[in-house]
Amino acid sequence: MVFNLQCAVLRADEIHAVDERAAQMGVPPFQLMQQAANALANAILQRYPLSKVLVVCGPGNNGGDGFGLAKLLAQRGWSVHICTEEGALPHSSPAKEHAQRWVGSIKAFEQISAAQLEQFDLIIDAGFGIGLSRVLNPTWQSFLQRLQHSQKPIIAIDVPTGLGATGTSYAAHPITATLTLALFKKKLVHILSPGRAFCGEVVVCDIGLEPAHLPSPPVFFENQPKLWWPYWQQTRPDGHSHKYRRGQVMVFGGPQLPGAPCLSALGAAVAGAGLVSILTDPQTWPIYAAQMQAVMVRRFTNKLVFKEKISAANCHALVLGPGALGVADLVDYLGAVLATHKPCVLDAEALNILAQTDDCWSALHANCVLTPHEGEFKRLFPQAAKLLESNRVQAVQQAAQQARCVVVLKGAETLIALDSGEVAINNHAGPYLATAGSGDVLAGVIAAFLAQGVPPFFAAAMAVWLHGEAGYLAGVGLTADALPHWLVQAQQKLVHNGPNYAYNDHV
Repeated sequence: MVFNLQCAVLRADEIHAVDERAAQMGVPPFQLMQQAANALANAILQRYPLSKVLVVCGPGNNGGDGFGLAKLLAQRGWSVHICTEEGALPHSSPAKEHAQRWVGSIKAFEQISAAQLEQFDLIIDAGFGIGLSRVLNPTWQSFLQRLQHSQKPIIAIDVPTGLGATGTSYAAHPITATLTLALFKKKLVHILSPGRAFCGEVVVCDIGLEPAHLPSPPVFFENQPKLWWPYWQQTRPDGHSHKYRRGQVMVFGGPQLPGAPCLSALGAAVAGAGLVSILTDPQTWPIYAAQMQAVMVRRFTNKLVFKEKISAANCHALVLGPGALGVADLVDYLGAVLATHKPCVLDAEALNILAQTDDCWSALHANCVLTPHEGEFKRLFPQAAKLLESNRVQAVQQAAQQARCVVVLKGAETLIALDSGEVAINNHAGPYLATAGSGDVLAGVIAAFLAQGVPPFFAAAMAVWLHGEAGYLAGVGLTADALPHWLVQAQQKLVHNGPNYAYNDHV
């Protein structure tokens, strides 16, 4: 699989390693900081008119970026004022060298009163960036609170001061930025809660670094169309397409909750599967048949017939678990599904069976996609679940490695994890998706892409994004049975807008 590095999200240690590698490859730290200042200045000048600006500089490299930026803005005619803790300069290279090139005055925090803050048009926060890993001292905490009370637009350089690179808060009142200018790549703080709520609009600035400066492949990615666009294009029909080329999805239909399998089947149908079938027993068949039109409802009289149907060459992906409550032999059906080694989505009751049965657990394979919500995740991965509160990303990484397949941890921020460690982070989801049955639809959408040959990780990432887009488009009053309609709208909008479809179109 090929990952689009434009979507990469980096940790603090990866950024430090990038800086070191850039120096080894001929980009000295002073030059790199100058390139960062140039990119920051361009981004600000494109968005704001001539302004009076206060630049708040910290003691490290983020402060050095601030000094470099201040010099460039002053050269463009801006009224620029700098303040630092106690009026001191950064203490280490290359930030110190950039600060020494500043010819204006430098004020201490206590010299900037609330009345003076009112005189500025903008505040630029160049405090600590990704380097903050300790609680800020009272001087910084008090000044941050004063900046917030000013209600002036605040532009954060890389990371709003008071937050660490992963979003950990080190201040009672971290900066709430109007705009955050991320250097080179986004960081986890920009896309994970609670940090992202402080970042405002996030714009990535090109500071002259290339993928070659990454010492190792990134493992975190922002889930957006650019990440999986070639696979999305692969599923688009052309003039020679017909239903048999677009894959068949088979959905297990249980007796007690027929609505859930129907929702999965409809999700698969609108996401492009050429054929969708619900497999159910003869007694339940009339219930499903009365509801379905485009979806075929097929009977199986015993487990052997079930195995024959799912093992047939014209079955390309399977969904098991939605609505499967009260199926006495569900463990046998799950075993049969896993034995085919075909792409499958396991949700709801299938996950509960997995949590209870070692034989089925050991039969999981790379073509499986598990889609637990948090409660199911805790039952299925009790060890990884201990990390949920402190590090949700690490929890899902550990779960995928344990299961040896793709794990989709559903929630306001859905995480899609590959067993090799890569994680796609999705915060593109309308809040009205928090309704019964929406996860059943998602299972079907994932299966549709699996049936069309998309690798499980990207099938899940595509489905989660489109599912979230449908939630945005539907808005208030969304119910799961209306969701397939909005999935059609989401796909049409994606086709129209292309791979650069803006991530914040709904914000």
